[in-house]
Amino acid sequence: MEKLVIVFAAAAFVLVTNASLIDVLNAVHNSPAFHNLSHADQLLIVEMVAETEAGELKQYIDQVGFHNVIALIDRLPEAEAHLFMHYLVQELQIEEHMNATQPVGKRDLAELLTAVKNNPTFLHISPANQELVIKLLTAAESNTLTALVDQIGYSSILALVDVLPEADRHLFTKYLYQHLQAEQTVG
Repeated sequence: MEKLVIVFAAAAFVLVTNASLIDVLNAVHNSPAFHNLSHADQLLIVEMVAETEAGELKQYIDQVGFHNVIALIDRLPEAEAHLFMHYLVQELQIEEHMNATQPVGKRDLAELLTAVKNNPTFLHISPANQELVIKLLTAAESNTLTALVDQIGYSSILALVDVLPEADRHLFTKYLYQHLQAEQTVG
């Protein structure tokens, strides 16, 4: 499935297909247009982009409030607002029309693993940490993350998180947190 991703560029968003989450976030963080936004707006955009990867954009919007998303869109220049709304609509429609046999908020595991394995950060961590990342993602998408964490222990996961660059660390810990929290709610 091709995925539409929005990246801030000098004065406008640029549409990119099949970009990794880290590529998108790096482009966003390096954009002058992004830096003209308030810190709260920057965080809201980064977290919404991250939530699209987890397939949990609607849940995130429910959490932060739709009114805050509308207010953010209102503060964007017209062209960026249009593209960002298009992006949000597309991602929300993907979530709404996912196969009914998949748990809500779960992307295809094969798609997720392919994206991670092509991520530059993943390619630069040790083979042991690569294996741990794959195990954690697989367990998270299978709703068995809590059991895996109990099996391998906290120290292995914290050591992995410690070697990740800041942007990746934030996304990965948020991903783990959301999946652990979801398992706790179900269990």
